[in-house]
Amino acid sequence: MEYLWLLLIVFVAWFLITMAGAAQKAIKAAKQGEEKVGGTSLMPGIVIMPIFFTGTAWGIDLIWEQAGVWLVGGLHSMIAIVALGYLVYAAIYLKLNGKRA
Repeated sequence: MEYLWLLLIVFVAWFLITMAGAAQKAIKAAKQGEEKVGGTSLMPGIVIMPIFFTGTAWGIDLIWEQAGVWLVGGLHSMIAIVALGYLVYAAIYLKLNGKRA
């Protein structure tokens, strides 16, 4: 059951990372005065990376009990908080500069 929670944490973190990448492109386009923003691929962040990091945690847990879950889960929790902060910054920046997010 702990791996299900870890997979959920990693999934949410990579979703936020992917959205932060899209927000970064939107901010770059706004700074350059472009109307076309561009896009971001969801495939690696939503499908591949959660499975990879959950497997990595499982592999670490085989060597050192519970270390993989805490290491990977903690790292992804911190990254999710940073990505969420960047998304808030991007929304405020784009709102103040009159661009649609």
